[in-house]
Amino acid sequence: MFNCEPYLWKENKPTYHPNYLKALELELQIKFPIAFLSFIKLHFGDKPICSSFEVGKGQSAIAHFLHCQDLINDDLEIYSISEKKEEIDEFLSKKIVPIAITFCNSTQFSTAIS
Repeated sequence: MFNCEPYLWKENKPTYHPNYLKALELELQIKFPIAFLSFIKLHFGDKPICSSFEVGKGQSAIAHFLHCQDLINDDLEIYSISEKKEEIDEFLSKKIVPIAITFCNSTQFSTAIS
C-alpha cells in the first residue's frame, strides 16, 4: 500500500466521516471496495511519498488524494471527491468516482475508480 504524508492539512487533519462516502454510494448505486474505504480513512487529503505510476506508454504522478469530509472550509472544497466528480460527470459515466489529483502536462486531472 502507499506511504503518505500530509498535504491538505499540515496539522489538525479533520476527522474522517464515513457518512460522506456512504451517501455517495447510495446516490451512485455503487459499493466502494473495502480496501479503498480503509485506505481513504487514513490518507484522505494526503500525498503519496512514491507517487509515480505507469499509464499506457507514459507515466503520471498522484499529487494528493481527494478528501472525504462533509464539512470543510471553502478553500479546500475544490479538493473534495464530490466537487471533482461534478467536473467529470459531463464526460464520463456517473459511476466513475475521482479519488486523487494527478499532474499531466502541468494540468490537473482526476484519477478515478468505478
